[in-house]
Amino acid sequence: MSAAVLDPPGDAPVVELTGTVDFKSVPELRKRLLKVVKKRGGDGLRLDFRRVTRMDTSGVAMLVELHQLASSRGSRLALIGLNEQVRRMIQLARLDRLLGVSIGEEAGCQ
Repeated sequence: MSAAVLDPPGDAPVVELTGTVDFKSVPELRKRLLKVVKKRGGDGLRLDFRRVTRMDTSGVAMLVELHQLASSRGSRLALIGLNEQVRRMIQLARLDRLLGVSIGEEAGCQ
């Protein structure tokens, strides 16, 4: 798993994820993403899943935590480029409706 942070001035940071988001990769990924949200709190955060091959329930739990932190800072979490497996995981966990997470190709954050 790798995560490249693109931080355009005046816009929400974009994190391009690559590989598998699972119990092995989530602890380090979680730390990194929490830092981005804390640093750029009100700008939102866009997670680009185009290169993610698979996600398990630990990835879902991480998304819940990121959403809660972003919401507490008056911001949003947007997920873009979801493949079918990741989209199903998010829908089964009801993140798409319950948490109001934006799911779309070019979802905005604010």
